[in-house]
Amino acid sequence: MRTMECVDDILARQLVGEALAADEQQSLDKYIQEHNNEFAKMESLMNDLEGAERIFSVDTAAAWQKVEARLEVEKKPTLLRRLYPVLAVAASLLLLFGIGTMVYNQFFTTDVTFANATQTIKTITLPDGSTVKLSPNAELAYTESDGTRNVELKGKAFFDVKHQDEPFAVETGELKVEVLGTSFTINSEKAANQEVTVATGRVRVTSGNDDVVLTKGERVSYEAGKLSDVKKSDAKVTNVSLVFENTPITTVIAQLESEMDVKIDLGEGLDNNKIATRLSLSNPSNVVKELSLLCNCKYDSISPLHFKMYR
Repeated sequence: MRTMECVDDILARQLVGEALAADEQQSLDKYIQEHNNEFAKMESLMNDLEGAERIFSVDTAAAWQKVEARLEVEKKPTLLRRLYPVLAVAASLLLLFGIGTMVYNQFFTTDVTFANATQTIKTITLPDGSTVKLSPNAELAYTESDGTRNVELKGKAFFDVKHQDEPFAVETGELKVEVLGTSFTINSEKAANQEVTVATGRVRVTSGNDDVVLTKGERVSYEAGKLSDVKKSDAKVTNVSLVFENTPITTVIAQLESEMDVKIDLGEGLDNNKIATRLSLSNPSNVVKELSLLCNCKYDSISPLHFKMYR
């Protein structure tokens, strides 16, 4: 059985056009089948350089540093070290002369894929810091570009999304799920019966002209070409509303941020307020609006889950 180092040698030779023996070709074919996306990117880069007859004097080390940050070096460090001279020159050509714009974008846009071929749930961490629990046979493609985070999912996965101002959206089958909170489960194992369940925060689920916002403990299914009525999930749901009696506003905000997965910035001079009210947790904007009325102050919505209160 060939070691990974031998496969690296075969790949390097293949990419620079050297002939392979029959058993080497067999090993290469097996590798390509298991790592198709990674091989396709490297091969595409090499193909785009064919026909570039000019020789340029370039700083290959500086160019390589820019490209290396985007490559998944933890997966194939040996191969990348062996291909360093080739990829460094390729990077220089791409950066300085605009050769292969589409390939260039592949490296400067975060674009990674994951697949769970095991029989157990696999926990992965996305480049933005979000974590995903991939169920067996599930596949996920993550792209981060132009201030947006997008995921394409096949199968079932639980998402715990890292709070950022940039949007986070998941597309699976006929559904699009826009994250307004943090943690939720998507089950698209059966194309005709897909389901979204929210553990914390809130998400917007869209299918065609149908649109629904789910909060903690709610779920919706996609059946017969449409979204079903929102239902309570099997998970325990607590604190659908909160009651405060002469409570310092800093304490109120801390509890709201924890329960609703929101961020509320408190302006100067407002921390002396005390709150006496009942707050429904169904809508973050309404909660902040009521707090601002009680404090006789203003508020701005920075994002669906980020607010600022001020004088």
